[in-house]
Amino acid sequence: MNTVIRIFSLAFLMTGSICLQAAEPVDPETLPGTWIERDDGRFLRLVIEENQVELHFYDKTKQVEKPDPLRATIRFRHPVRAPETLTLIPDRSKPFLTHPRYIRPPFTFHTIVMLIFEEDAEPAESYPLFFRQEITPESSRVTGEQRTVPNS
Repeated sequence: MNTVIRIFSLAFLMTGSICLQAAEPVDPETLPGTWIERDDGRFLRLVIEENQVELHFYDKTKQVEKPDPLRATIRFRHPVRAPETLTLIPDRSKPFLTHPRYIRPPFTFHTIVMLIFEEDAEPAESYPLFFRQEITPESSRVTGEQRTVPNS
């Protein structure tokens, strides 16, 4: 019984330190993706992680906050391919909106981000932007080892 209490106490202390680390302000220069300033002074960050689109939400001090819209629609146009539209929805395990569709590189395209706050409503906020993100092992499911082709 005493061991169980010690384990739970240790887990509680570790959880507290993780929460304190997450509350620190975010340095926008260190995070990939494109930052968008909202009309009310808060921020969005559009990023592609593991070939999936993610829309992160930040307050005025650039600390992570829970998404306030029900969903978001992203329309993007590649320079060569046909335009595509994705509806980003919340994921219970993650504090951002996302869509499971695989996005092929290059991550360079014209984009419109539309935030929708009510069911069956017109977008309340929209942000046109040019999105560009370098391909890194974190943003792509293909690792550096898989990209190299052995000499035959």
